[in-house]
Amino acid sequence: MLMNNSKFLPPVHIHPIVFFFIAVAIITGMFIDLLIIAFIVIIHELGHFYFAKKYNWKVKRIYLWIFGGVMETEESGLRPMKEEWIVTLAGPAQHLFLFFFFYFLGSIEWFPESAVNTAMQYNIFIFLGNLLPIYPLDGGRILHLICDNLFPFQTAHSLTIILSMISIVTFLTCALLIGNTSLSLCLLFGFLFWENRIEWTRRHYKWWKFILYRNSAAAHHYKKKSILKVSKEKRLIDILQKFYRNRYHFIQVIEDKGTVHTDLTETECMDIFFAKKNHRLTVGEIVNREEEVTYV
Repeated sequence: MLMNNSKFLPPVHIHPIVFFFIAVAIITGMFIDLLIIAFIVIIHELGHFYFAKKYNWKVKRIYLWIFGGVMETEESGLRPMKEEWIVTLAGPAQHLFLFFFFYFLGSIEWFPESAVNTAMQYNIFIFLGNLLPIYPLDGGRILHLICDNLFPFQTAHSLTIILSMISIVTFLTCALLIGNTSLSLCLLFGFLFWENRIEWTRRHYKWWKFILYRNSAAAHHYKKKSILKVSKEKRLIDILQKFYRNRYHFIQVIEDKGTVHTDLTETECMDIFFAKKNHRLTVGEIVNREEEVTYV
């Protein structure tokens, strides 16, 4: 673990497995390869970090592990999706810069050509590897953003983790079938599977964090509207589980005969849920209470 006390950079943590690979690299004479990988990974993460700070995100730390890293932030899933797209894509975009940088080094006569070729190969490998649809890789985050646009937050988050785990098993099985496996690859996929398992156990916490954010003033800036048509027997908490990211919700309560009774706004639902603490009420009961108050 490496702590960074700079005012401009977040704490940097190194996963313990990296020290194992450092030892292996020294023993096998591949320490230069490890330095090249570390350089590429750091530039990649700095791309994420630069745009995260530009949008005033709170970055907790940068977590480095072999062949990649993760910028941990409290803003994931809460900020406008445009910001998340830019911050997510900023990492892979650095590999284009690195391509031209290594190409420039290759034009220097005294610089070892073999080192440049190795750097180019690792740059392509890490770029493509990070785009795999596996959370928390950039490809997994892109998958998450796509799911967020198609499904409610809770469904999108769970679906992302499930698809990530399926992808891990699929890619590892393919590698085994074609006989292209190594200790590094198995450890990498094992680490990713473990990360997804942890994320699965935290899915309810993530949803509550999302709902608490929706209750704050910062969440009331969405231009896109969404209408949720629900039966009067639906509980309020069930409706909150259908909320999307980056949309403001209107709830239409449908009567037994299929007619729309009334509308509830997202703000009203949040007020009833948090301020009045009526967690288990059905929307039918909420509407009836509102009507009683109105007539009184």
